[in-house]
Amino acid sequence: MCSADNTQGDIVPGFKKPFQTLVTARVTDPEAALLTFGQFVPLISSAAEVEAFNRRWSAERTLRSQLGIQPSPATAALWTNIGFTAEGLRWLNLSVPTGSPEHRVAFEIGLDPTSEDTSHLRSLLALQPAPGDGQLGGSHVIVTIAGDDKIAVERQVDLIGHLFCDESGLEVTGHFHGEAIMAGGHQREHFGFADGLSQPRVGFDPRAPGYHPPDSFLDESGGSFGVVLKIAQDVPAFWEFCQVYADRISAELGVLVTATSVAEKLIGRGINGGALVPSGQQPDAPYDSEPGNDFRFDDTDLDWICPLGSHIRKVNPRQTGGVDDDQHRILRRSITYGPRIGDPRVPEDPTVDRGLIFVCYQQSIESGFLHIQRHWADMALSSAPIRGEVDPPEPLDSEPASWVREPSRASADFPDWVAKLWEESFPEEAPADPIIGRSGRLGRGLFELPRNSGGSIGVEVNNTWITYRDGAFIYLPGIEQLQTWFPLQGS
Repeated sequence: MCSADNTQGDIVPGFKKPFQTLVTARVTDPEAALLTFGQFVPLISSAAEVEAFNRRWSAERTLRSQLGIQPSPATAALWTNIGFTAEGLRWLNLSVPTGSPEHRVAFEIGLDPTSEDTSHLRSLLALQPAPGDGQLGGSHVIVTIAGDDKIAVERQVDLIGHLFCDESGLEVTGHFHGEAIMAGGHQREHFGFADGLSQPRVGFDPRAPGYHPPDSFLDESGGSFGVVLKIAQDVPAFWEFCQVYADRISAELGVLVTATSVAEKLIGRGINGGALVPSGQQPDAPYDSEPGNDFRFDDTDLDWICPLGSHIRKVNPRQTGGVDDDQHRILRRSITYGPRIGDPRVPEDPTVDRGLIFVCYQQSIESGFLHIQRHWADMALSSAPIRGEVDPPEPLDSEPASWVREPSRASADFPDWVAKLWEESFPEEAPADPIIGRSGRLGRGLFELPRNSGGSIGVEVNNTWITYRDGAFIYLPGIEQLQTWFPLQGS
């Protein structure tokens, strides 16, 4: 049943807290573990609890602002959720209760880096684990703990550690600590860009702005499938790449092009979240303002245009050409890990580990995350497939698809948005995503930067700045399902 009381709160509306830790564990004794989970289930935070807290927090913040006192509410929250890998459910002799089998194929395979059975999916995602990685993919259970207070999160992690030990039937195998980078009122990723924008507006509270029920992200029992990835970011390498191409383009065009301008073309937004326009960049959102997000790439009245191959266009076509792409939307719940870098131009210890703990939820991993990654981000798509008419992905061993370097007239049956792109000297085809596309991460990517005089500048993408290191596919059951699986003894 899809309800706020039955749905885990990180799915909807999302914990979205500045401090977060993922605790991974493996089942060692199934019978003992079933009893331990019975003790754990009362700790789980529901969507109803999170939405109620958010309403109180918002009301308190508004009141403080009206009274001219400290703007940050004193109210703090601490949330906990749990997810299971397919291997974990098999150890417990349990299974996903609802949903069609085709929605569970990727989940059942998993991403365990130690298993030969998962080699195809690991290759598909180009996972490159470093020494010590594997706790996510090799886990049976992933517990998410998030809160406003770092010490409170640490104490909850300690509680879980004591619960999952000794005779519990569980062994803790790893901890992944995340801490949000907040600057200018925005959460940011390590490259410095405003992050967490363009989320589906879903929730159970009909009083919330832009309310839409979250049914398309949940199964009939209130559960949802999750993807967890540890994505390492090499910040100096990213900005060095942008500077090299900024210098090259400046020399070719005879105008000053900055590394920030190149980075914004790769991402598809200004560094503070603002959209891009044909003449270059829309005056970016002020450092501490909310970036505009109500635009579509086929909306010629708004005139928002950015390169077809940019990251935000590849992973969210925004109903381009009238095709409803909401069936492939995901709920992102990511957070940065590792120390924040000072000046990315200054070389630092290459062993420093930083990046993103990427988390997303969807009703089906196949139609959600994997569709976005393989059919949109990884493929060099023509303007028709980018609108949602998806052809099968290229073979994994093929070279990146080539595309015209000079614009050609769009065919007559293409909608106006394609013709407009042609008029602005954009190519008709979009290369793979320069940020997360597989070809770039394997050192053979391409990108097109449009020129005002026509044509475009080809940029070879040897993406050493993003590495998928570890990952897991998990299932977060509905709370009633958890109570049925793991009844509290003596209750």
